[in-house]
This record gives sequence, C-alpha cells and structure tokens, in this order.
Amino acid sequence: MSVETKSSENFNQDQGVVDLLLIIWGYKTLVCALTSLFVVISIVIALLMPNIYRSEVIVSPAASMNSNSLNSLSSQFGGIASLAGLSLPSSGSVDKVSLAIEIIKSREFINNFVEKYKILPQLLAVSSWDRESNKLHYDFEIYNSDENVWIAEEYQKNNKAPSVNDSYKKFREILSITRMKDSSLIKIAIKHESPYIAQSWVKAIVYEINQVMRNRDLIEAQKSINYLTKEIEKTNISNMRTILHSLVQEHTKTIMMANVREQYVFDVIDPAYLPEEKSEPKRFLIVILGLVIGLILSSMIAVVVSIFMKEKS
Repeated sequence: MSVETKSSENFNQDQGVVDLLLIIWGYKTLVCALTSLFVVISIVIALLMPNIYRSEVIVSPAASMNSNSLNSLSSQFGGIASLAGLSLPSSGSVDKVSLAIEIIKSREFINNFVEKYKILPQLLAVSSWDRESNKLHYDFEIYNSDENVWIAEEYQKNNKAPSVNDSYKKFREILSITRMKDSSLIKIAIKHESPYIAQSWVKAIVYEINQVMRNRDLIEAQKSINYLTKEIEKTNISNMRTILHSLVQEHTKTIMMANVREQYVFDVIDPAYLPEEKSEPKRFLIVILGLVIGLILSSMIAVVVSIFMKEKS
C-alpha cells in the first residue's frame, strides 16, 4: 500500500470523526438535555440506595495438635495392621480449613444459622437503618414488623414465609470469604444496612463454625475410639494391642483438645469491628456512570436524528 493511499485513509477517518463531532455539536441542545436527564436519574438512584456497611474478621487456622501424630501412626503401622486383618482408621489428609470454609458456604450451615439466630426479617426485608435511633426500617411491601407478617406475594405462596432457598441466596450475596495471598490468614466479611448487625453476624459465623467443626471431630474421635476398643478386645497380638492403644490415646487427645480449645478451627487475629463508614454504594461513581451513559446514548440519538433528517429532505 502506498504512502498516498495510507494518507488518504487517515484523512477520511479524521474527516469522519470531525463530521461526527459536528453532528453532535449541531444537536448540542438535545445532547445536553438528554445527558442532564441521565445525570439527574443517576443522582436520584444514588440517593435512594441505602448505605451498606461491611464488617470483617481476620482468622488463622488453629494449630492441629493431633493430626500429624495420627497420620504418623497410621502410616507407620498400617501395613502391620493390614497383615493382621485390621483396618486402622486414619485422620486422612483432609484440609480442615478448606472444609470449614465450604461448610460456612453450605446450605445447611446458612439455613441453620438463620433459624438459630432468628434473622430472617433482618436478612430479607430491611430497607434502611437509622443511625440516630439505631433502628431498622423494613420494606412495608415485603414485611410488617409490627405484626411479624410477610406481605410480599411470593412469600404468601410459601406458607406466608420466605423459603430456605430465599434466605440462602441472600446470605450468600452478603457473605464473602477470602484467603489472603502469601499467608494462611482468612478474611470473613458480612455486608448489611446496619453496621451493628454486620458486626454481630460475622462474629457469630466464626463462633458457629468453630462449634460445628468441634462437634464433627468429637463424634469422629469417639467413633474411632469405640472401633479401636473393639479391635483391642479381638486381638491377642501384643504389638497390635500396643498400636491400637496408641491410636486410642491420640483420639483421646483430640477429644480433650476439642473440649479445651474455644477457637477450635479458626483463631481470631483481628476481631470483627464496628464499621463507621459505608462500603457502598459509591454514589459519585454512579453519577459519573450516568453521565457517561447519557452522553453516549444522546450522541447516538443525535446521529440517528441527523441521518433521518437528511433522508427526509
């Protein structure tokens, strides 16, 4: 392609841009009016959106006292036990931290959490929070707080209450769990219209998951002890009895630690704080977005009107 051809194409492109700008300038009143309308609409939307507060807690995995010992015993004597016809229970290589995170996200945990703390109205029907009185305002089209009655039509069809699926989806929207890069620390956060509720819920989540994981390990350890005790009674081989007694001791340590440690799976490094500033909405960005969208759409409308007027003439 020759230099003259390239120059010609660049000239045509520049000329096209100039023509487009001239069209927009010719309809500047229309463009300004429509852009202003979008800005006003975005301002109204931004002002109507309630403030959302975010509270978070930073936790670290609690040190496991027994899993290494159990794994060591199982790997060391598993072959001997299998030769004797026994199957030693193993703690496995399950990452309990990952398991705890997935449990927090699970339907069972969330639904049990909502039911235990009786937070369904605060979860699904809050419209705003009054800072001065520290009171929640509920959407009167969804929930009557005075009579404790769900009004929305979709809830009326479900025995006059939201379904567990409704509460689960909403809770997953306000819950976030993030593993911090280059560390074992984990950030658990809750967003809500009330900063006090956001703080109390994220505290409760850490407490509840520690309880759930503790109870799981207690049950598992007790089952293992029962199993090993039966195997001890069955075998007369002294070495095997020694191995099985060692495993019983390790599971007994698990039970002891589960009963002693309050922060069983997660140690709180930075407690949940009471947020003073809202995390969203970003009202300034909403207005800027309205301005950009309004400018683009109004410019497109100006070009379409210009083309239509030329064809008509």
